[in-house]
Amino acid sequence: MSGKRILAAISAIAVLGVATGVTAAYRSVAPYGQIGNRYLAKQICSCVFVTGRSEGSCRKEFEPDIRQFEVTVLRGANGTSGEVRTKLAVFEGRATFDPRYGCAIPD
Repeated sequence: MSGKRILAAISAIAVLGVATGVTAAYRSVAPYGQIGNRYLAKQICSCVFVTGRSEGSCRKEFEPDIRQFEVTVLRGANGTSGEVRTKLAVFEGRATFDPRYGCAIPD
């Protein structure tokens, strides 16, 4: 075998190893990222829509960790509905508000 073929084979094995490691790491971390985002969305939703506090007041309860998340509070017409969306890297969470039932995490 020539030197170029050996180098190509070693490179292919290295790339495959890195891809396998990244996939395994993502699969082990993904459930925690999803749980964390959904938890934060539900807590902010309940704080804003159920208790009626300001978004800023609710955010303070999660300082300094919340700074890493994108948090969006969407208010429906006349306070009849609402939604909170959270995002951290590739993980997202969502909670919806219904005045009859409070906040829930949709499937």
